[in-house]
Amino acid sequence: MNWVRAIAGIIMLWSSTVWGATLTWTAGNEPDLAGYRVYQCSQLPCTLSSGNASLLATLGTATSFNIGTPATTQYYFLTAHDFANNSSPESATTTFTPAGTPPPPPPPAVSLKVVGDPATGPWGVEGSTTDLRDVMATVRLDGVVHHIENNTPYGFPSDNGTTATTGLFGTGSHTVEFVFYPQGTTSEIGRASVTVQEGSPSPPPVEPPAIGASPTNLSFTATQGGANPTTQTLSISNTGDGTLSWTAADNASWLTLSPVSGTGDRAVTLTVTTGALAAGTYSAAVTLNATEADSVTVPVTFTVATTSAPPAIGASPTSLSFTARRGGSDPATQTLSISNTGNGTLNWTAVDNAPWLTLLTLLGQASGTGNAVVPVSVSTDGLAVGTYTGSITLSATGATSVTVPVTLNIKRQRRR
Repeated sequence: MNWVRAIAGIIMLWSSTVWGATLTWTAGNEPDLAGYRVYQCSQLPCTLSSGNASLLATLGTATSFNIGTPATTQYYFLTAHDFANNSSPESATTTFTPAGTPPPPPPPAVSLKVVGDPATGPWGVEGSTTDLRDVMATVRLDGVVHHIENNTPYGFPSDNGTTATTGLFGTGSHTVEFVFYPQGTTSEIGRASVTVQEGSPSPPPVEPPAIGASPTNLSFTATQGGANPTTQTLSISNTGDGTLSWTAADNASWLTLSPVSGTGDRAVTLTVTTGALAAGTYSAAVTLNATEADSVTVPVTFTVATTSAPPAIGASPTSLSFTARRGGSDPATQTLSISNTGNGTLNWTAVDNAPWLTLLTLLGQASGTGNAVVPVSVSTDGLAVGTYTGSITLSATGATSVTVPVTLNIKRQRRR
């Protein structure tokens, strides 16, 4: 959970007023942040694992807490938690010292040093502390107790006073932790850990390219013996990683594509020729292929109407789909082709119903007569990762209204 790691960096400040001392911190901006827990200790070390921390308060998303005026030196830290009650690591410890009270002695310093080279061969860890008492250390490897060190110098993987030796423990990441106690007690005086990478890390997997096509289907309409329908575009994008080198092919004599190949994001123009086609509905497909990617087929429908048909609204594509990355640029503008699939004169209007959806005309409303192309764009500004739906409604006098669904899919940022 990224927010848990981020909250560990909370900055803690003190201010003093006539009402007492106030503990303040920088607010977290994680969307699942539920609140904070404030802990108090009367001595160092002051951590959840030291055994002397007590829960002082459980707060919501407030960023301050008044502790009054303690009579003796006290220590404080806090943690954050989400709505599932997952807790963040502890913040840094801050100290309240009453006026006239001498400052407490600093806690003993503990430190670790890696010996050897984990990337190329055997390695080990040496531990030390400035505490002058007779001290022991519990040594853990990857969260599991490895051995107890009773004499200085403290080492891993060696034990009991020998100098730190080296060894191999398996390729990958390893964490070694030293926890120090006075001999014969369980009162922790300090701890430190170090994480190393044994051997060369495995390279991250490389995802292949993937073909994205929008819209997922196309339809054209024309009148028998009349003019050719308006050209339409098919947007091709790489929804994977790597380089997408693609080709496009169709399977109908009345359909022409341009261009028929390319690299990366591109638009293919589809041209339909009515010619001497009889009235009826014709089906075809555009097939997109690319190396290392699954092929994609986009159905294409061409309806040739008789001249005796009344005015009717034809819309292509029958749905629109946009894809974008969060924090990236808005997806390319697409077009909605409007045509008269009947006879007579078609006087139409187009209206959208989503704040992120725009018909590139005044006030998001378009109107016209006969065949036309309406540019459609979307704005991802302020939108979170997820899928959004809207629609464009086409109306005309004497014709049945047509609704074109619009989908906006916002993905997480691409891994670099």
